[in-house]
Amino acid sequence: DVDARAVTVADDKIYLAGTVSVDVGSDFFVAVREADGTPENAWSGDGWATAAFDLGGRGDDFAQAVAVDRQGRVVVAGSASDGVDDLFAVARFTAAGLLDNGWSGDGRQTIDVELGGGGLQFGGMAVDRFGRVVLVGLASPGSGYRLVVVRLTAAGVLDSTFGGGDGIADFAYTATDDIK
Repeated sequence: DVDARAVTVADDKIYLAGTVSVDVGSDFFVAVREADGTPENAWSGDGWATAAFDLGGRGDDFAQAVAVDRQGRVVVAGSASDGVDDLFAVARFTAAGLLDNGWSGDGRQTIDVELGGGGLQFGGMAVDRFGRVVLVGLASPGSGYRLVVVRLTAAGVLDSTFGGGDGIADFAYTATDDIK
């Protein structure tokens, strides 16, 4: 099964991202199409690529956002499960459609936001002009909620110049807060 969750358009190409079922669990997928909808076969050889995080448990990885940076690299983000907790998960592909081994060592990065238990829900992703990846989500550390923002450097590691020096910023949110 394939479940597309995100789309963006860059340089007259259509980039789709989502989740594809595998033997056990699910993986991220990216499909690249020409403007007319046909596969972009120059990207990864057939216009299709996957990324598996394989953290344990069922190995469920859910891609929910896609972006293309200034150098044509495709960044896909969402969540990956280790069987107990959900973590933020990001994969970066080269402009040729291969996992970018120069980014985070293997083209994949997971971020476990520890806020005292509870769940973590992925909310969105952006790539800034410096190639830094910014993730946002909602954590529920037992009582109440916390909005979480994570920034990765252009090299794919947590940005020590952001948040509390660990690449993570969070703040309390309650259902009575007005967001304006």
